[in-house]
Amino acid sequence: MSEGADASLTKAAMDIARMALATPERVDEYLAIAAELQAVARRLCRGSGHRVALYGSVATGLASATSDLDCVFVGSGARASMTADDVRDEARERGGKSRRRGVFAAPPPMRNLERELTKGSPTAFRVVEAIGFARIPILRLVHTPTKTDIDLSFNSVVGVHNSRLLHSYVCFDMLNRVAPLVTLVKRWAKARRINDSSRDTLSSFAYTLMVVFFLQQRGVLPNLQAPGLLRAYERWRGAPMPAVTVHGFKLRYCADEEFLGKLAEFRLESRRFSTESIGSLLLGFFTYYASVFDWEQHAVSVRLGRPRPRKGWEAGVRGRMGIEDPFENERDLCATLGKNGRLRGQERIFSELGRARDILMRGMSGGAGELGAVLEELLGK
Repeated sequence: MSEGADASLTKAAMDIARMALATPERVDEYLAIAAELQAVARRLCRGSGHRVALYGSVATGLASATSDLDCVFVGSGARASMTADDVRDEARERGGKSRRRGVFAAPPPMRNLERELTKGSPTAFRVVEAIGFARIPILRLVHTPTKTDIDLSFNSVVGVHNSRLLHSYVCFDMLNRVAPLVTLVKRWAKARRINDSSRDTLSSFAYTLMVVFFLQQRGVLPNLQAPGLLRAYERWRGAPMPAVTVHGFKLRYCADEEFLGKLAEFRLESRRFSTESIGSLLLGFFTYYASVFDWEQHAVSVRLGRPRPRKGWEAGVRGRMGIEDPFENERDLCATLGKNGRLRGQERIFSELGRARDILMRGMSGGAGELGAVLEELLGK
């Protein structure tokens, strides 16, 4: 790629990413809404240790102006932390009609919080849907003053740690390339209609992990779960890292801002990281996954920081893409593909990766002046 083409592509890509990312004012609005939810939870459960925690795009620093607000209600104690399965089992033991939706399906905190949120008039929150009869119960809300959609789940704490890990990756790069690149890839996937895990494609979380993993391979990001890095952190901290276990999974990762800031400075000063531009990385992302990464033999693993061999991975399915959850190691985020027995969604994803690579490569040869139009074609405009 010529220097002029690289600079032109980088500028056009950054302009699009800046327009897509939420402004600081919008982020403050998201945080204020979360604080309102927190206040309701505290009023409902005084002194019990309940709280509302953020996860998803707002927590990671990857939100757009129209992002949903993802929160989780974290309870304490046996009753507060009951899942839908626990409630159904309890109902069966008591002879209740556990199959009736809305009667025994939702855990007690969900029913109580739903009532509290709609108490009085006017209310700041409107309940759109209550999905209690599910592995992870969810209240779908709208914050009426700002028209913000909210997904409030219950006791799904792993998502909070996933978001904290991703936020650490976003903040680590001192050249601020992670958020723009993730934003461009997510926008591309949405424009090409391959970003819906309920419709035989992949979730935004899966694409975000693909970007982080690619940047690990390119030397832009370290592996924040690597044993060596964790040992270095413990030596710097002068104490063992606290053990965190959630739903049986041991979560070990570094999210200490001070330590990671010093590590980033050291890598910058010692030239131990890539200084590739956004333009170069954008082309590299599509090239890597369209024609370099061996999907037949390996799965994407941010946890390992290198391709995970598919052999011996129980979650992997032959012939299907594989993206490992950073903490739930036997969870494949590509399990949303091919549920009807055919991998048509995967075929579309591979086709779109190749299309994007070819558009960008064609744009490189066409001259720097055409790259704005090239990005518009890439994003499906």
